Amino acid sequence: MLHQLADQVNSCELIKPLLPKKTIYISCEYNNKSEYYMLNLSGLQPMKKVPEKWHVKILSNEKEMNEFIDGKLRLQQLMKLNVLQVEGRFRDILRLEAMIALSTKYSEDSLTSDKY
Repeated sequence: MLHQLADQVNSCELIKPLLPKKTIYISCEYNNKSEYYMLNLSGLQPMKKVPEKWHVKILSNEKEMNEFIDGKLRLQQLMKLNVLQVEGRFRDILRLEAMIALSTKYSEDSLTSDKY
């Protein structure tokens, strides 16, 4: 689910200062599926093994998860609508939301810019 986001985050120079020194483990659960990611100075990478602990856990269905990842709706909006739940430290949640917002904005700008 976050594979597309991982590509955007890892290629966006604006996000480099937001990458944490200590690894943040992220659990995404949607439609009875679970995916795990780690976020550190190297960027956002998928994990093959279930981490011993997670720092941010996102629970939702696939549609709302895609709206969040695509930047169509902010995390706070989805939480107010009660269609997405997030658990974890507020600081880690804000960092993740900021990175998604910056990476989707960066991705949209790069697709619409006149650089050629």
